[in-house]
Order: sequence, then C-alpha cells, then structure tokens
Amino acid sequence: LVTMLYAAIGIPLLLLILHKLGRQSLRALESFWEHLLRQFI
Repeated sequence: LVTMLYAAIGIPLLLLILHKLGRQSLRALESFWEHLLRQFI
C-alpha cells in the first residue's frame, strides 16, 4: 500500500521535475545556439 502511494505521488512529481528541467535546458541551448550563430554570421 505504501509503495503504491509512493508511486502514485512520486512518478507524476518526477515527470513534472523532468519537464521543467527539459524546458530550462532547451532555453539554455537555444540561447547558446543563437549566440554561436551571431558570432559566425
């Protein structure tokens, strides 16, 4: 029972955290890429 409760709370929480980290990583990568493009063009 405790394991099921932990999974019911933990898995959506993990997915939410991964979603936010992925969004931040994408923004950082986009700004880095734009900076590189401005340097060489």
